[in-house]
Amino acid sequence: MESPFTIVSTDYSSGTSLLVEDSSNFAEDDLILVGGIGNEKSETTDLTAIPSGSSMTISALGHSHSSDESVQTILWDKYDVQYKVDVGGTWTALGTAVSFDWSGNDTNYIHSTGASNYYYRSRYFNSATNTYSDWSGTVAATTATRSMVSSMIEQVRKNTKDDTEQKVSDELIISYFNFAQDIVKSMQKKWPWLQDEATIVPSTLVLPTDFKRAYRLKYNYVSGTESQTYYLSYLSLTDFQNKYADNNASTSDNLEDYSIDTINNVVKIGPSPTTTTAILTLVYEKDITDLEDYEDSTVIPLPELLISYASAKVSKLKANSDEYKSWMENFSDLLSVLDKAKSVSYHPRTLKRFTGRNENTRIYSNSDDYIE
Repeated sequence: MESPFTIVSTDYSSGTSLLVEDSSNFAEDDLILVGGIGNEKSETTDLTAIPSGSSMTISALGHSHSSDESVQTILWDKYDVQYKVDVGGTWTALGTAVSFDWSGNDTNYIHSTGASNYYYRSRYFNSATNTYSDWSGTVAATTATRSMVSSMIEQVRKNTKDDTEQKVSDELIISYFNFAQDIVKSMQKKWPWLQDEATIVPSTLVLPTDFKRAYRLKYNYVSGTESQTYYLSYLSLTDFQNKYADNNASTSDNLEDYSIDTINNVVKIGPSPTTTTAILTLVYEKDITDLEDYEDSTVIPLPELLISYASAKVSKLKANSDEYKSWMENFSDLLSVLDKAKSVSYHPRTLKRFTGRNENTRIYSNSDDYIE
């Protein structure tokens, strides 16, 4: 929705009365920006009474303003900044109720003693109503890569000429990124760039947070001079539970099977290991998780795909049908490029098992899908 907008009708020099062409869309306690963005004397104030006709009652402005200067409502006029020196540290106030710089498109805050390993966050403040926005996501001081949310948002704003956030918020742009990711997820491909490995801790057997599906589980057991590495056989959860239903069964370091319990978010291995010194490596497909914070990065290898989709949606909000069509065509082209990426074969059928040889069973598992 467009912000209420009007124009100064009579030159303002001082006082608490501002004359405008039309105040009908404004309300008491509104924050207003007089002079627009990019004007050296632009400044904010608040309406201290219900406006009437062409008159606004305001907190006195610090500069004179000429007729024909713009007047528009804004949501916030100040901001807070905090920092911490490491991810697990506590937040420290850096700037409190700092006024925005309306003379240009950007407001910069310089932390002169900051370091590249620091983390930052900010929130907006409305001095008329004494209300705050939510804190932003945590942003690392390191340089943003092209796949990071902060970098992609900046590119979308350049593409759509919305550097001053007049049309859309960062949160809305991030929602467009996530919708574009959902489109990729709906294609149900075994994308090569989603394959990953994770070490599974034997004492907890917890799955990775971005787990989607398992491909195989590698087991490495070291005892003195003995070191064995082989793949466990996969069983469905039902078959696994049936096979290892005996809670009093003897334990062994010669593991045979594994299963995935997605309800409890754990890997199950059998038999129960005698020790917890084993190294378990899960080869799995990562999930495409939602983007939330500015430092989040998309796992999709073409971040331009997300940027094009978000640029199209912003262009549509700006009622620019030509730009919308152009960016959607670009999104479609990039989606086709991604779709042509070959699905990876995680289980090449290259070795045959000699039936009846137990050692080969342990090394190559009990299927025709052996080692890559």
